[in-house]
Amino acid sequence: HHVTRTSESTSPASISANKIRSASKLCCSKLLPICFMLISLAQVTNKNTQGADIRIEQVLRGSITNLDSRTKQKQQKQPRHPHADEHRHDIIDSYPRQPDRLPPLNSASQAMKHQPSSWVDGERKLKKELLELMKRQKQGLDKGAPILTRYLGDDVKVWAKEEEEGEWKEMVKKKEAQFKRDGMNERKANTTVSRAVDLVDKDHVFEEGLDTIVRKAIAALPEAEVNDDEKDKQLKDEKEEVFGKQDGPDRMKRDTNGVAKSFASPIDAIHPKEGMEAVVLLEPTIGKHRPSKDAVFAFAEGYDLSIYLCFVESLRETGFDGDIVLSVSALENLKEGVEEYLRSVENIVLYTVEWTCLDGEGKETYETNGGIRHCQMNEFYGLHDVNEPDEHPISEPDPREARPVATARYELYWLWATKYESHSWIMLIDSRDAYFQLDPFEGVEREEDEDKSDGSLYFYAENAEVSNLGESSYNRNWLTKAYGLDAISSFLKEPVICSGSTMGEQVAIGTYLRAMVAEFDETKCKMKGCDQGFHNYLLYSHKLDGAAGIRSVKVHAQGDGIINNLGVMRTKPLSEWGIFDVDRKEVLNWDKSVSPVVHQFDRDNELNNVIKERKRQMAKKWKEQRQ
Repeated sequence: HHVTRTSESTSPASISANKIRSASKLCCSKLLPICFMLISLAQVTNKNTQGADIRIEQVLRGSITNLDSRTKQKQQKQPRHPHADEHRHDIIDSYPRQPDRLPPLNSASQAMKHQPSSWVDGERKLKKELLELMKRQKQGLDKGAPILTRYLGDDVKVWAKEEEEGEWKEMVKKKEAQFKRDGMNERKANTTVSRAVDLVDKDHVFEEGLDTIVRKAIAALPEAEVNDDEKDKQLKDEKEEVFGKQDGPDRMKRDTNGVAKSFASPIDAIHPKEGMEAVVLLEPTIGKHRPSKDAVFAFAEGYDLSIYLCFVESLRETGFDGDIVLSVSALENLKEGVEEYLRSVENIVLYTVEWTCLDGEGKETYETNGGIRHCQMNEFYGLHDVNEPDEHPISEPDPREARPVATARYELYWLWATKYESHSWIMLIDSRDAYFQLDPFEGVEREEDEDKSDGSLYFYAENAEVSNLGESSYNRNWLTKAYGLDAISSFLKEPVICSGSTMGEQVAIGTYLRAMVAEFDETKCKMKGCDQGFHNYLLYSHKLDGAAGIRSVKVHAQGDGIINNLGVMRTKPLSEWGIFDVDRKEVLNWDKSVSPVVHQFDRDNELNNVIKERKRQMAKKWKEQRQ
């Protein structure tokens, strides 16, 4: 993994990198930035395995950004800012940082300063030799020569002539074996980054954008062999030796069992200068998260009191004792009685987001209009001076362009999910048309091993007998707008998976939410409803397969599971379908068990009238409690 081959092409526009066995070739004019980035692998210490996959992304970003900047510099012939290529991409919790937070990861250049001089000397020698080779290749000599992407010592040449290649490769293999014995952890980090670099499609860096290229490179990494228990224990012990034992939720926890796909954190869209770090500014307006509890998340802005009563009271009546986390309008904009009621609810956590939206005429407004308008979040992200820990961070503009609030809500969910322990269960559900009949978390499979780094993710389908992705004009249009017909044609006959009803363990939900935000970053689909397109594409394109944090994705058919989606079943009353018991006034699954969560109840007139009556009873009860 320390060897690659230079290209026989002299065109600076043609770069492709694959594994050495595929006889891939790198263009010389853009080879060196990649090689220099690989040299920085030496900065990954033997003991720091916990941040290895985070550094993959850091180093890739730094290298590709360097390529982008150099190309633009040649085109524009403008002087470069001294810190133009330095970015930080740490896993960030909201500010202020908690005492149990792991120390931030430094960039490769900063970490290199703390390495022994032998590594630095080796880097310089490798750079010098590669520069000489570049000059020779510009003269038409030694094209396609195999080269080292890491300094292996004075006894191994940096590159080899054609007639020396066989003997040179044998020497490299022996040296690699020695490096493997010297440090399993270092080797793991190095090979992982090397594979990721090989998979970067550098021909399209400037077309697709940095975030997309990096995400694709990491997502394309193959699975590695699973370490045995002894190695897992060694890695855990070494992690604790470096960072100390963590009492709270481990926000930087990664699976030590091998390489898996990962998705960029939403905060990675912020690119702070050296000495600054990106943070999340948004904090709860009311309430406090309880990390060890289960939680229900919902976007609930702009509703009247009856909606909140129905959602919250029906959930509480099931005996659920976890957190109810809601995003609501600014307190001064809440409708009559809403603030007073929400403040009276135990274990509720409320967030108020300041939005800047565009109305139908393109004018700025602070009203989301039920999530239809395209909006940006204010005071969500910020920058913090790492050298001034006592200073409050400064607000940073929303790095993403205006999009439907229904799409932006996944960034809120992502933030909220970081507040919970890895194996707490979390439900994402629409608030306006959901009603609870049983505790949704009673009976879910609980992970006994708290250190396990992945979890279960549950998706819930619409009724497949009535409609599918191709037959639903809405779903088909959302998918086509985001991805194009060719990309989705293979699964248009599959059931619609509802994006308004998802649940899973925190570690799996966190990965899913990063993936949802990443889909907007990649597609820029701004139609209201595109989030459902993202949701279905992630499943049916298998993007979530093998993703870090997700052990399994289970898709529940309509009427089979915790959440019962009723939206498309309007061809006849639910009572005729046999899933609404008129006498007991309960919605049922197909096996005649009670559905814990009823979603989209307002599509059926008979059921909707039952819920309206319950809302009236809840309002009456609340009024009596106030008096």
